[in-house]
Amino acid sequence: CAPLFARLTLIAERSIIVNLAAEHRDDVRPLSLYDEVNVGGARNICTVAREKNVQTIIFTSSVAVYGFASIGTDESGKIAPFNDYGRTKYEAEQVLKAWQAEAPTARTLVIIRPTVVFGEQNRGNVYNLLRQIASGRFVMFGSGKNKKSMAYVENIAAFLEHATNFKNGSHVYNYIDKPDFSMNELVALVNKSLHGRDSIGIKLPISIGFLLGYLADLNP
Repeated sequence: CAPLFARLTLIAERSIIVNLAAEHRDDVRPLSLYDEVNVGGARNICTVAREKNVQTIIFTSSVAVYGFASIGTDESGKIAPFNDYGRTKYEAEQVLKAWQAEAPTARTLVIIRPTVVFGEQNRGNVYNLLRQIASGRFVMFGSGKNKKSMAYVENIAAFLEHATNFKNGSHVYNYIDKPDFSMNELVALVNKSLHGRDSIGIKLPISIGFLLGYLADLNP
């Protein structure tokens, strides 16, 4: 967190801080990096915010704080992260809430919990899905009725800009672009856009997918 702290000290008095930084990959080692970057980074931001008389912090957290949440979970949902990323994102929220509570009538904290983000320069799960569909080699395992919640990066950016105008207080928002497409609907829509046909392609039972995954684990 030292380089981040050094950059933070360069901010101007009474700036608005938008914290997008995070350790988030699934293959992070050592695991302590989640705490050092996500929680330690939040502490550094609060320290500099106090020194620079910053009154507004906007923090991008994650729906990962809810863990395997049920459909329709809102901001009051049970916090039950299943990995270190979700855990440390929530702990970072608590650090920032403590900062806001020091001067509740003067400071503004906006916590935004996005779902899976996709868009330009992103190489995450949604990109890999779209690339497979574009290649014509996509195979769906299961019924395809499961819903895929997503958020387009420019829409989130617009909401972050909007949040700079919020009044003092502590605000928490989940962020998801609607509608939620089922995998069947999403694959058909992408195929229609890329290939001119709204087909889904090959479907296999989910049990075969589990078997293939098990075999892949045996042969790393």
